[in-house]
Amino acid sequence: MKKRRADLLKKHNSKIVLADTLESEAMVDLAMKANDIFLKLKKTAGVGLDFKDADEMLMLWNLVLVKSSQTLEQISQKIDMKYDEPFTITLAREKLEK
Repeated sequence: MKKRRADLLKKHNSKIVLADTLESEAMVDLAMKANDIFLKLKKTAGVGLDFKDADEMLMLWNLVLVKSSQTLEQISQKIDMKYDEPFTITLAREKLEK
């Protein structure tokens, strides 16, 4: 296991994710990149980056998350599988609706 992954597992909000498909592995890879990017974005907002620009970037990411969830829901319906939207996606949707 890479040192970075081992360090991440020590954090209180770490999760172990099983990725059996290329699609889910790609989402896990994106999640790790997003973590790094949005940590830096939130640290630089107001310092090296305008708050408005940072907020706009976060809203765009929320839109990506909501659209991804909607796509998964459509796919699950076609294969007769129940889809419960994750709570974090519901929060992202609510931010977009404000």
